[in-house]
Amino acid sequence: MVKVSELEFHGAVPVSKLRKEPMDQGINRKVKRAFDIVFSILVIALVFTWLFPLLALFIKLSSKGPVFFKQMRLGRDNKAFVCWKFRSMRMNVEADVKQATKNDPRGDRCRPVPAEEQSG
Repeated sequence: MVKVSELEFHGAVPVSKLRKEPMDQGINRKVKRAFDIVFSILVIALVFTWLFPLLALFIKLSSKGPVFFKQMRLGRDNKAFVCWKFRSMRMNVEADVKQATKNDPRGDRCRPVPAEEQSG
């Protein structure tokens, strides 16, 4: 015997739901949330504590300027927030307005170079 599907609405659009999703159950959502928190704490404690200083040192040794780059981004409800990133390009006045391109002269040594752009 085939189970009857459920009908959900996404806005005004009806969608037939043929099977139950694991995250439909509250306990599964709680287990996933707990896993996400524990895993994130472990990554921050066991990886970021040595990786971030190494990246900062490499950036500082490879070029002049700050280690971090501050960029404005839009978040939930189009609310602006500041996003801090490790700098991977030379300091320049176009950083907030011009998108990086292939063979961009603003590139830095800590920025990955695709194989087809490598010489030799």
